[in-house]
Amino acid sequence: MKNNIKKYKKWIVCLILGLFFFETLGCGQSNPVGDGGDAADISSKYSCYVSDLQDIQDTDLVIDWDQTIEEKLSGSVKGVTSDELGNMYVYGVENGAFFYADVLNLNYEYIDIPSDINLNSDFVFSITTDNKYCVANREEAFIFDGIDIYKVSFSDIDYIFDDLYKAICIKSGGFAIYGICDGEPTLIKIDKNKSSTDKRKKELSILAGFDPMLYRAVLKYNRSNSEYRIIWIRPDLSNGYDNFLDKLSVDISTGNGPDIISLNYIDPEPFATSGALVCLDSIVKVGDDNYIESVFETSKINNKYYGVPYAASIHTMVTSDSLNKGSSYSLSQFMDLIEQSDYRYVADLTAEDIVLYFGIYNSDDNKFIDYEGRKCNFSDKDFIRLLYFSKEYGVSEDEKYGAGIRKAILAGKAACKMSYRMDCYEIKTNSAYFSGNPYYIGFPSDGNAISYVISGSMLGINSSSDNVEAAKDFLSWLISYEGQECLYEYELKESHGLMFSIPLRWDILEKQIEAFNLYNDNAYVEADANGTTYVSNPIQGSDGVVTILPEKMSEEEIETLKRIIDNSVPVRPETNKIAEIIEEEMGAFLAGDKSAEETAKIIDSRVQVYLDEK
Repeated sequence: MKNNIKKYKKWIVCLILGLFFFETLGCGQSNPVGDGGDAADISSKYSCYVSDLQDIQDTDLVIDWDQTIEEKLSGSVKGVTSDELGNMYVYGVENGAFFYADVLNLNYEYIDIPSDINLNSDFVFSITTDNKYCVANREEAFIFDGIDIYKVSFSDIDYIFDDLYKAICIKSGGFAIYGICDGEPTLIKIDKNKSSTDKRKKELSILAGFDPMLYRAVLKYNRSNSEYRIIWIRPDLSNGYDNFLDKLSVDISTGNGPDIISLNYIDPEPFATSGALVCLDSIVKVGDDNYIESVFETSKINNKYYGVPYAASIHTMVTSDSLNKGSSYSLSQFMDLIEQSDYRYVADLTAEDIVLYFGIYNSDDNKFIDYEGRKCNFSDKDFIRLLYFSKEYGVSEDEKYGAGIRKAILAGKAACKMSYRMDCYEIKTNSAYFSGNPYYIGFPSDGNAISYVISGSMLGINSSSDNVEAAKDFLSWLISYEGQECLYEYELKESHGLMFSIPLRWDILEKQIEAFNLYNDNAYVEADANGTTYVSNPIQGSDGVVTILPEKMSEEEIETLKRIIDNSVPVRPETNKIAEIIEEEMGAFLAGDKSAEETAKIIDSRVQVYLDEK
């Protein structure tokens, strides 16, 4: 048998792939499973490792194509598999429980799966003749050997599957999982008493909240780097978030802490000034035409770069042509326009949002804060007026995310619509709200109307790290074409072409646009029995108020998107603390406990103390 399989190795691999497509046609929806037993420690029993595809010859797999699946199981069957002797099994989820059944007699067997094994997405199953089995999803697997349950995480060897094709039992007594990882066919073997992949790399730590885009990128970097392996550290919130932040600040200040830090957790300016963060001027490629400069600028402190914003969002306001007077508005002109109109709201913005976007975020030309001179002027009459204006025209936090404000935009009761991200889908959404003719008014400015680029995903390097050069190497890779492609290929796959952030590179942005148009090339509009139209494409649909039709981006829309990104103003890191002060002090004003004048005076005093301390 083994010699025959060696001889027909390619034929067998083709049969395995063919069986995958056969299974796909018969799959039903999988449902969440109930609680199961805890997985035991795998370290002394099973380990998984990446294997050459030629190792498929170790199996005695025989596929019997004469067997069929009963139609009565089609609603719950996930797939089909076979044991070493070629006996066929169907498997799936029924009534919240995992099952498998012999194809010949359809006798069900139910398995208690540990509750932390996710079967809501792709998973595969394999079984041996002595009822040892393996169930695997894209990230992990568990094996039951008749006595104990063992859990294996693929991420331990820096792999996560994008697509799963097959799980098979192998002659040595273990299992093999076959699928696609980062676009490449990948075979991972799970075997007893066999050494795992050599992990004798120097470890480099990164502290960040879980971001699946970044997590995938870390795994890919680990696989490609022969010297270092990045270990992901989750925030320790066991004693509360504030205690975590306090401890992190102390660790960094005293020369401890992780090698790479998410700067979302700290105010980076004082740490950069004190030398606790590494200056990254040497790896930031501003001036290279491939990079979107305004995104990088969000990490600039004292004219130096201290972070890598691996993803960002563009915030702007859009309206109809009726509000377009052909020029940008100053803050006072914009408030005059709204107050002299019948508008009930400025946009889907709270009072705090209005103050921050209209009065604080523009660090290049701000009449209330002189960042270079470290002076503030919140007692200015225009800021006091802005406070009253925000209270009159802001929406509540609940209204901000409700359908009511979106209906008000359509009804002309709101002057503008806020765009918290600018991507292909948002361009189409804005077109739907403003009858195919949106006008991007931006935010009031004494110069040109402006949009803001805000980074919610920025990484810095701890200057006390023993691995500064290695950390720089990772961040350099993360902003390279390969690193950015890894980030956005994942987002593209998981969101079916919909992008939620702007990359650092123009060439990756072009790939986003190309992918969006490719998806929409295959989309079409259908009508149900009542004549209600709906769109078939998964990235298109309705936000509850308007329907976004499945249309490709026009050349004009592509140029609009690029222009907005190119002309966006970075929001400086110092703004975070100032915004926090303003939001804290506005609470009493909005509740009616303090006047705008009193509130402005307190804000002025607190912000000035902050600027002096900097």
